[in-house]
Amino acid sequence: MPDQPFHLNINLSAAVLLAAVEQLEVPTISSAPVTVRLEHSLRVGPQYGRATYRDQKHHWTRWLGDYQPPDKSARRIYNAINCPTMLIWLSEGFGIRRGLLERASLAAQVAPPTQPSQTAAIRRLLPWHPLAAIIRPNFEINAVAVDSSRQLAGLLAGRKNKPHFLV
Repeated sequence: MPDQPFHLNINLSAAVLLAAVEQLEVPTISSAPVTVRLEHSLRVGPQYGRATYRDQKHHWTRWLGDYQPPDKSARRIYNAINCPTMLIWLSEGFGIRRGLLERASLAAQVAPPTQPSQTAAIRRLLPWHPLAAIIRPNFEINAVAVDSSRQLAGLLAGRKNKPHFLV
């Protein structure tokens, strides 16, 4: 077995990542215990009064829906995120092993107390490629279908005689 991790070059769009995130559960102590404990430890999130989102799922869907072009690379988005709990929640939601999540959470807690330092510490243990390998086979086709129907609706929006399924 090689000492170096196997890196997959999987290209996914923001639209695919959004479709995948929309299928995940809202984080609770039972569905995302590592995320909830990290929020508490770092004192971040809506319960501490500094967030404009309801939970990490809302944080991701708003970030992907409002701020990212649908064709932007999901890998670039993941690597640009500067919120440690967003990365932990995404990994936890897609079933990354709990021990690895806890090590990544601890790495964030002992990193310098800045979000870029904390997220860098997490990404060293939770890089993009394992998540992409989970997301692609499960969500890529669905995201393409949703994106195509949105494009079709946009193209037909200006027509006087809309197809019955758009009325």
